[in-house]
Amino acid sequence: MTRHRTIDPEGLGEIPGSHHVVVAQGSTQVYLSGQTPTGADDTVIGEGDLAEQTRVTFENVKTCLAAAGASPDDVVRTMIYIVDWSPEMLEPFFTGALAAWGEDLPAATTTMLGVQALFYPGQLIEVEVTAVLD
Repeated sequence: MTRHRTIDPEGLGEIPGSHHVVVAQGSTQVYLSGQTPTGADDTVIGEGDLAEQTRVTFENVKTCLAAAGASPDDVVRTMIYIVDWSPEMLEPFFTGALAAWGEDLPAATTTMLGVQALFYPGQLIEVEVTAVLD
């Protein structure tokens, strides 16, 4: 069951893997803290490899969503932070995201920001999401 609808107004350019507007329909909101490419022992997985770190990070997001009774289909907002962002990082980012999410990326609004550093040394990415349930 779709809990939201997306709108991409005419006259605005396409946003790869995202939408301009998401209208959420539901009463329960799920907010995830920033998820990172760390294992249960807080070690960074895939050090220096953005594609691998992205895959692990989104797998961690899926784990958190499932714990709240949600799935990627329920995601309405995604914030992505990437250390020392440059345009050539988009390809490894999408490689990792598609490896974790599959071909159907969540129909969410998305903001991607370049940052200087993250909490643990060696982390290249952090992702926080908001989901809506009935």
